[in-house]
Amino acid sequence: MAIDPVCGMTVEEARAPATAEYGGETYYFCAPGCKQAFEQEPERVLREGPKGMESVATSAPIQLVTLKPKAQPAQKLETARLQQPGVSAKPRSLTIPIEGMSCASCVARIEQGLLALQGVARASVNLATETAAVEFIPNLTDQKAIRDSIRNLGYTPGSEVESAPGEAPSPLSEEARQRVAFEALKLRFWIAASLTVSIMILAMSKHLGLTIPQQTSFWIQLVLATPIQFWAGWQFYRGAVAAARHRSSDMNTLIATGTSAAYIYSVVATLTPHVLLAGGVTPAVYFDTSAAIITLILFGRLMESRAKGRASEAIRKLASLQPKTARILKDGRELDIPIEEVKIGDLILVRPGETVPADGAVSQGTSAVDESMLTGESLPVDKKPGDAVIGATLNRTGSLTVEATKIGRETALARIISIVEQAQAAKPKLARLADQVAAYFVPAVIG
Repeated sequence: MAIDPVCGMTVEEARAPATAEYGGETYYFCAPGCKQAFEQEPERVLREGPKGMESVATSAPIQLVTLKPKAQPAQKLETARLQQPGVSAKPRSLTIPIEGMSCASCVARIEQGLLALQGVARASVNLATETAAVEFIPNLTDQKAIRDSIRNLGYTPGSEVESAPGEAPSPLSEEARQRVAFEALKLRFWIAASLTVSIMILAMSKHLGLTIPQQTSFWIQLVLATPIQFWAGWQFYRGAVAAARHRSSDMNTLIATGTSAAYIYSVVATLTPHVLLAGGVTPAVYFDTSAAIITLILFGRLMESRAKGRASEAIRKLASLQPKTARILKDGRELDIPIEEVKIGDLILVRPGETVPADGAVSQGTSAVDESMLTGESLPVDKKPGDAVIGATLNRTGSLTVEATKIGRETALARIISIVEQAQAAKPKLARLADQVAAYFVPAVIG
């Protein structure tokens, strides 16, 4: 992803409507108007930084370029409206955890709902990390409207993490939530699995040589299958109802419909077998079918949840490298302050065995610094006054006084986390195609 140097919009490099070469570098623009404004005064634009769309509204006519006529109409209309004079297009980025997603059709529905919201410039939902990355215009919408939109679609938004475009939020805050959700899912699975095994034994009692009266077996299976259907499988009903409210369907719809059909028929056969006998049908129950389907799908989602946790483990380990505090020198005193309060220009004292809190330059002292977390080089690198040091690297031998030059999201560690997050959230063409197919898959199967 690149940042338009004129208006500050985030632009996908492969799909940028306009590009320009200057000073040996390539710059990407959200519209030809921004390119024209850049080419008139490139040095001033690069020196002053993005000013929003109002900076190009009077300098050149803006022409909206449509790359794919039938792709994401809500996003194109919003982009066109944001390019009107007087509308500030300086976006803000928001990452919101979302609970309740189960398949690619959930992803497509949330993305379409967010893109239809006024003021949302971009929305990307990642099923693997269960998050939505949203870029919005503060003058046109706010965080509450975005969260309400997700909730109205039938999903539960978690605590949002706001950041500047291109900045990756720390994944540590999500670890506890994912662990709680995983443990709850594991409990449901194991209870459902134990009950399902009992139902299977009763269903095959004749083959196993067990002498249990048929009607008694039916009643016991009913008692065992009911908690599986409505407790372990409640999430499928909740998802199906949420989709139905918006005249849509997803995998929850398939599961709820199929298992309910087997369960309800079996209840009729258990409670009123004479109705089936009157119609010339021998009473039979399929509690084992509904219970097995729910249990197997819960097992699949349990494995999926575990895989998601492992996929985010590398990012969590990177984030954990950042120290929580820094020891700064101020007015001849040593003060331990939270890392968030470190400012550019502060003098940081790094003793042997401590982690460098922020990117900076050595002002006093000599030492050897282990930079393997960044370069992979196992041998420490000698540092002397004037040399650059990188945050989250380990000071080995001597004491160093480091002047902070980059803090927060500008540090090398934060940029690495941002790149990994963006790579994890990015969708290849095949994934986008799968999202489109999923929108028609469930209705086709039900039909």
